[in-house]
Amino acid sequence: MRISSRPIILFCFFVFALFFWQIGNATPFNRSERVLHTESNLNSKTRWILIHKDPQEAIRLLFSTLQKSKIGREIAKQAKAKAGQHGKTLLDVVRPGKTSICDTTLVRRFSKSNPDQVVYESESIVYLDRNLSVINAIVDLAHELTHYIYKTPFNPYKLNFTLKEFIQSTIEGKGGEVEAYIAECGVLYDLFPQEAAQHSNCEKIVDTNSNKFSKKKGIVAFYKIGQQFSEFKGQLKDYGVEAAAFIHLSEEAPMFISSAYDRPYPEAAFLEYRSIMQRACENDFQRLGVMQKSVDSDIGKMREPASISEQFSKQRTFEYMQGSYLRRCSKFINQ
Repeated sequence: MRISSRPIILFCFFVFALFFWQIGNATPFNRSERVLHTESNLNSKTRWILIHKDPQEAIRLLFSTLQKSKIGREIAKQAKAKAGQHGKTLLDVVRPGKTSICDTTLVRRFSKSNPDQVVYESESIVYLDRNLSVINAIVDLAHELTHYIYKTPFNPYKLNFTLKEFIQSTIEGKGGEVEAYIAECGVLYDLFPQEAAQHSNCEKIVDTNSNKFSKKKGIVAFYKIGQQFSEFKGQLKDYGVEAAAFIHLSEEAPMFISSAYDRPYPEAAFLEYRSIMQRACENDFQRLGVMQKSVDSDIGKMREPASISEQFSKQRTFEYMQGSYLRRCSKFINQ
């Protein structure tokens, strides 16, 4: 009998570190509706879900437009390759949703007879907000696919899954929020240069000397949390992390808000970490219960030397698992 722990969904708020995109001279914003010339004419202001009666065909049309951007072509190419590694197509991994988000579902499986033997399985899906206009859907697609391609899923069952590492990776790591936003801005300037003039946050992460998007400026921008600064410092300290560990954390008004938590990204990452750990610890508690029953059931089998040796081995494994659980989960039990 195989047992599945409760699935854990890791949101990618869950890239192109070697690539930089030159920004051309953006012309003033044109209020007239722009028509994109793809396989069919797409009005950029229309809800993307309405451009075809079949949602998959609508997504295919978005990809067709995305690939008119040099940056977008590279994103689509890499996403296709990753999907192919799992026997899937781009249309398998991108779906309509209530909000635009990339999520990874982590499932841990173990057998009742050997709960110390664990297999991990994960699957990533990109959801695209069905209420977005074509233009916003295309840039969101670039953003979420960057997470999908490059972000490495965490394993909350490991001792090295720390709050500090999670926040830093979510914001400034490979495939994190800053790199995904740079990809989004690159596609926006490639495909919609006039509209990009009003996308002010993109301009705020441009290096004025090189006229290129700056990851460093993006990191500084994403760590602005505003009035919640003092409260957030206290929350971090409760979990053994000093705010000084995040050198760019700032009281300045936030520029970026997580759609998943409606909070600035450092706070959103903190809340996500806490949620993940609570679920992981619940699953670990269940697994410990199964292991304890397995150990107890072997007590009557200790007449033979081999049985005694096996029992002691199971007992040591149980004690190790219990110690790991207490070290990782002491702050998340009964929350």
